[in-house]
Amino acid sequence: CAQHSGRYLYGYSPAMFIAEKMRALCQQMAEYGPVVHRSRPTAARAKDFVDIYVLAKKYGVDFTSEEFRRTLTNVFEKKRVPLSLLGRIRDEKEHHKANFQSVRDTIAADFDLQDFDFYFDFTCSQCEKLKPFWNE
Repeated sequence: CAQHSGRYLYGYSPAMFIAEKMRALCQQMAEYGPVVHRSRPTAARAKDFVDIYVLAKKYGVDFTSEEFRRTLTNVFEKKRVPLSLLGRIRDEKEHHKANFQSVRDTIAADFDLQDFDFYFDFTCSQCEKLKPFWNE
């Protein structure tokens, strides 16, 4: 929250952006479909993995902090997404990797884009750090 010209501006913190992106990845899983009565195919979200990495590194987001865990819990609860789905992101690699070319096609020319596995592995390693939390 910031004040500008006498008005309050509300926005997401980097941790909230990351939590939202992790939630969105979990919402693409078949296991989430019955929660919202979804029958359509899910979308690949390769760019979310890049965004998670960039935000975490730029803003020093600590995935194991109590603050991040609270943020993650709130974000997941609002959309009825089970935290345990974080443990299944690793199983969705090929689904998300399929649209990484669209990330390559749209990313800024001066951005040092790594291969998909780099960002995917980073996200999965952060999810692993949360394993005791999502197994509660």
